[in-house]
Amino acid sequence: MKFVPLTLDRVPEAEKEIDDVSQRIRQRLEHVEMIFNLHHQFRDIKLVQHVGDNGWTHPWRYFDALMYYLLLTCFDLLGQPAEWVSFSEWLESSKKIAERKLAVASIPEGSDPITVTQHINRVYQNIYGVKNSFYNFISNVLTDAERTELYFNIEIVRGRKDGDPHTSYPALGYVNDDKKKLEFLYNLRNKFTHSAVTMGSPNAGISPHAYKGIEENGKILRGYVEIYREAKKNEWLIYQVRDWPFVLHRIILAALTRREEAFHKSNGRI
Repeated sequence: MKFVPLTLDRVPEAEKEIDDVSQRIRQRLEHVEMIFNLHHQFRDIKLVQHVGDNGWTHPWRYFDALMYYLLLTCFDLLGQPAEWVSFSEWLESSKKIAERKLAVASIPEGSDPITVTQHINRVYQNIYGVKNSFYNFISNVLTDAERTELYFNIEIVRGRKDGDPHTSYPALGYVNDDKKKLEFLYNLRNKFTHSAVTMGSPNAGISPHAYKGIEENGKILRGYVEIYREAKKNEWLIYQVRDWPFVLHRIILAALTRREEAFHKSNGRI
């Protein structure tokens, strides 16, 4: 499977006039495509690294995780308010006076300076914060069908820490909660940035079929692949994904297309 080309030099001349966010997303998608196209160069079983309890990993998981992170940053870009500004700009912008006045008017009476600062920052984050933008993209920018497709391709499995990894965790059941899947998506994006946590699969480092699936009766079957596990008391929460990075790319492309169509329409080009 290949990504749909998105760079500006590959699109019709009439469509090159797009807003800045759309252009940055196009560049980011090109970046992801370039990383993906490297995977055959890193397919080398000699690079396998052994980890405890007969486990293994491979450096390709760093590239896999980087693709996911880059794609998920497009979520908050596409979910941002139309006129996003940094906190310092928001404090000084003449265009944001009304928002600041509302923030000041809602400060609890008798608040100390720290509480005032926290309140003002909270108001800003509620409008322009990355988390709000990220959640807004999934909840309001995506169509119902796109959101369903996104969540369908994420699986959260409960597993015993002391059990056989091939038999124990399916027996403990699955976490069928879209809110947990939403939290996982945001944590993947955020932990990569702030905690240097890598959530990716090493499989493409040894298998030429890692991103291709298995063909059966003319259909391509894709299984879930573990990219991260989280300790919860005596259990693991095992996060598995299916058809990644392609499903992320597809829904970003669909939302980007709608954004650009709206931009052209507002500028009289449609």
